[in-house]
Amino acid sequence: MCGSSFRLSGLAFLCFAAAFRLIAAPPVLSEPATPADLVLVEGSSGFIRVLGSAGTNGAVQWFRDGAPMVPGPTGNTLSFTNALPGDAGAYHVVLSNSEGSVTSRTARVVIPPALTIQRVANVPIGGSALALAVDGDRLFVGMGDGPSLVAGLEIYDVSVPAAPVFLGSYRLPRVGTALRVRDVVVNGTTAYLAAGTQGLRILDVSDAASPRELGVFTNQQAFVDLDVVGNRVYAARTSGMSILDVSDPSAITVLGQFQMQSATGIAVQGNLAVLVNALASADILDVTDASRPVRIGTLFTGDPMNTLRWRWHQLVVSGGIVPHVFDLSRPKHPLKLGGYVAPVDSVGMALLDDLVLDGGVPALGRPQHFNVFDIGSLPHVFPVGRLQMGGAVEDIVVHRGHIFAAATRAGVDVLTMEPNGPPVVVRPLGPLRVAAGSNVELQARVSGGRLSHQWFKEGESIPGATNRVLRLPNVSQEQMGNYSVVVSNRLGTISGGVATLTLADEMAIKIVHGTGTTGASARPDLFGPPGFQGYLLASTNLVDWQPIWFGELGLTPPGVSDPISPLPAARYYRLEPGVE
Repeated sequence: MCGSSFRLSGLAFLCFAAAFRLIAAPPVLSEPATPADLVLVEGSSGFIRVLGSAGTNGAVQWFRDGAPMVPGPTGNTLSFTNALPGDAGAYHVVLSNSEGSVTSRTARVVIPPALTIQRVANVPIGGSALALAVDGDRLFVGMGDGPSLVAGLEIYDVSVPAAPVFLGSYRLPRVGTALRVRDVVVNGTTAYLAAGTQGLRILDVSDAASPRELGVFTNQQAFVDLDVVGNRVYAARTSGMSILDVSDPSAITVLGQFQMQSATGIAVQGNLAVLVNALASADILDVTDASRPVRIGTLFTGDPMNTLRWRWHQLVVSGGIVPHVFDLSRPKHPLKLGGYVAPVDSVGMALLDDLVLDGGVPALGRPQHFNVFDIGSLPHVFPVGRLQMGGAVEDIVVHRGHIFAAATRAGVDVLTMEPNGPPVVVRPLGPLRVAAGSNVELQARVSGGRLSHQWFKEGESIPGATNRVLRLPNVSQEQMGNYSVVVSNRLGTISGGVATLTLADEMAIKIVHGTGTTGASARPDLFGPPGFQGYLLASTNLVDWQPIWFGELGLTPPGVSDPISPLPAARYYRLEPGVE
């Protein structure tokens, strides 16, 4: 009937015969930035994937370190199960058909070496070990009620860390119940104890054999955590924070207070204090005027928070989560940089270079563990070591390469950590375009234990440049060139790559407002020179700017989700150079 006209219900139709031919097309990459780099923990599982198509009759060939994988996967996804160090390497994919081929980017799969953790000594104490501090060669152990109903402070000589020697003790008066020292801070010959319902206790510990009480401050709220700056004690209490003047320990006075329900921890740096609670939030306070602390920002994690530690302008937080890292360089708008969620209620925590030493009371009846996480490759955070403990780990301190862990009724365990292998580069140095006058920090992401660094410029070692980060303030043309770093531990040495610094008068950054409409989320796409590292900031009024992303631009623009909801009619974005 086709090719002729016909009439139906008074309407005329004309039908034409047509010939159709399928034309083959070469393969395409729908996302050139894939596969993405992958960091795996030994024994874990993961995958890398290329986003593209070779067509109906096309072929997919995976390569590792430039050689074809035979036999190998024939699909777009390469899976790793029970990852081993031998799985590490550089992977790429070639998609091909009769019309041509296309090659993906190269993805690095990194499997950092794990750490071996060993218990070298155990110190049995009179009560439950709850809090630790180290000053010089002396270890201070805060205790709670144990089998012998003893609470207070014990002092040990740890000049030989694996063989602590008891020096003396202080006992809390037997008043009330649930006696415990929740935190200990020691400055020289003075020790400060957060003694729960017995308040703040200040001791003279110049004679370790017989500590002497200098002052006491109590009220109706239990003292649970302390930070001491000069003659001021910042105390977390069950109802919030108190700032105390302790210049005269016999006459302690209150300078200011801030109310918070169920406060569990505090950390102070400069004019900032961060007060956390058991209700999944933390307040960032400006304490410039001690009489009137002002809340200027808030952290939310979704889980209770117990312990927090400063790491430059970053804050590491643990609690129901283990651990999460926040950028507080703009305290009014904290930015989460990365985290790791584990089935453990974390209590004790310490930092050692790029490692988070963590422990606590596990969920679901699992055994107690001392855990180690690597945060040197943010946003990646991954576990690198674990040791089963005899009790919940309430506090952790480091002294001369040894780790002291307060394991409640199991006493204090003395631990050592050694790498299982040489350093591994998680992310090497690369080219970096910088603006004149900016402050530049260079860092190769290298995982491993007991690492040492040496920085070079144009192949010549830079005197004194032996830190993980190389800082170049107020850069000019003279600082441009090739920088490299060599990282080593007792098991090997590796190059962290080369960073070629070039000066750019204009960063040529373009931001395209991607998907998203009023009332929904937005995904700005970022276009800029490879190597640009900094913050994406958002504003609704061009005055108040909130960081919503930190990262490094590559050859393809990353898409970033703007967390604001609902999306206002006017939303502005800008990029600002910066470092973690």
